[in-house]
Amino acid sequence: MGKKIFKICSILFILACIAFYGYRFYHYYNIYHKNSNWNEVEHTPLYKTVLTNSYVNNDLSQLEDGYVYNYKNDKNYVKYSGNLWRIEKIESDGKIRLIALNSGPILSNSSVFKESFISKYLNDEENIIYRNLEDPDIYLSKTSVCLDDVSDMENITCNEKEEYLIGIPSISDYQITGGLDGFIKSEREFWLSNMSEESQYYVSNTGGVKKTKVTHHYEILPVITLSSEVEYSYGDGSVENPYAVGNPGTNYLNQKGINEYISFNDSVWKIIDQNEIGTKVVLDGILENKNIFDKKYNTFENSYIYKYLNGDYYKSFADELKEKIVKGKWFVGVYTSDNDYDYNSIYQTSIEANVGLLNIDDLGLLEYENVYTLTPSDSKNSVVYTVASDKTVYSDSVNKNKNIRPVLYLDSNMAIKSGKGSKEEPYVVE
Repeated sequence: MGKKIFKICSILFILACIAFYGYRFYHYYNIYHKNSNWNEVEHTPLYKTVLTNSYVNNDLSQLEDGYVYNYKNDKNYVKYSGNLWRIEKIESDGKIRLIALNSGPILSNSSVFKESFISKYLNDEENIIYRNLEDPDIYLSKTSVCLDDVSDMENITCNEKEEYLIGIPSISDYQITGGLDGFIKSEREFWLSNMSEESQYYVSNTGGVKKTKVTHHYEILPVITLSSEVEYSYGDGSVENPYAVGNPGTNYLNQKGINEYISFNDSVWKIIDQNEIGTKVVLDGILENKNIFDKKYNTFENSYIYKYLNGDYYKSFADELKEKIVKGKWFVGVYTSDNDYDYNSIYQTSIEANVGLLNIDDLGLLEYENVYTLTPSDSKNSVVYTVASDKTVYSDSVNKNKNIRPVLYLDSNMAIKSGKGSKEEPYVVE
């Protein structure tokens, strides 16, 4: 009799447990499965988070076609592909227009954007900016570039537009981000997409929009547009904790982005490219000893600097560090009016070496002054492009003492042991 009662009690207890926990499962499933707030935590579009974290008429100004960030706001930073960008505008359909914060390549410009080598360079999948974008087909939409001919600065229009994956700012972009007081103003000169008759507009290093008919070499400031479907992952939009876009990647050097920093040979280096050779880095600084490029030749392989960098300087690295340096291809083609300043001419000639210098179109070129580049500015005369004391690019003689800023290719398969990739906390490699 006792056994029978025990079995009945056990069965009732089991049934009670099934009913109790079944109810709890059903109850909480309904809460979390149907609650839209829970879903938004998991799948909130980035633009909604940005709008939620911003205040209209304070951080943002509302326009007919979306919201534009007020120039005094400091919570509009985005990190994508290792690069820092600033939010210019949130369009009415949720797309986010970004302007690059970091230094871009330096090229000449002498025609309307859609016909220029600048637009061809930016949208060439083989070039530095494009090929270092993380999954552009997933994260990016086309960017609208204003092409209006502007003759009256009091009446700036933007009626003629074309779409590109990567564009550059227009006069309108510069103005709505604050102009002289805005967040894309700095002590640098960069091209704008508008023209006036045969003159090209640019922003001068003293601030303000100017135009020129003379050939100059100014910075290209990339503009991209994030898709409205990009999801929020983390970040609050500050420079210390920017909104993050893309996958965090693995802890290997080949997964780190351009304009991030690493520690190597007890020095800080900046990543300026990831390609089939390896991770291309430039010293965040200059070597103590200045030197002349050469007495009369503007070809790098025949220069004194080549002999020094690939001789005494390379030998100064410890053997275990030399093993991590990859012999790279260095492009030394002439960039001149003779070839209409076609950037492709830079890549027509190359040499192999362990250590090189920056090309005129490499990232980070303007960060240090009085620096030689690899790029000859004339096929006959002994001149190469250099960064001047005012951080502008011009041709100078090879027989002057200037600073040396070495560039290396590193083994991309090195593991990252620590660091955040900033200049203050660079990645530390194995």
